[in-house]
Amino acid sequence: AVLVVEPTGGSADLVVHEESGVLATGVDALGQELARVLTDEALAERLRQGALARAEAVFSEKVVLPQIEALYRGVTES
Repeated sequence: AVLVVEPTGGSADLVVHEESGVLATGVDALGQELARVLTDEALAERLRQGALARAEAVFSEKVVLPQIEALYRGVTES
């Protein structure tokens, strides 16, 4: 799946434009970007790979768990 989203809420934190998805503002821009992703298989594949790499680098258990543990240690040691 390829993300084509508006940069609102948390979507701008999840998607790096043209790297792990596409950010577009407004219905017309979203439609244009969806059409581009659907017709350009190389772009879609690059975005899929970028999204996978970003998920592993930023949101994976091996990244997030140590951050949560450090947070809990900081709270319990205070």
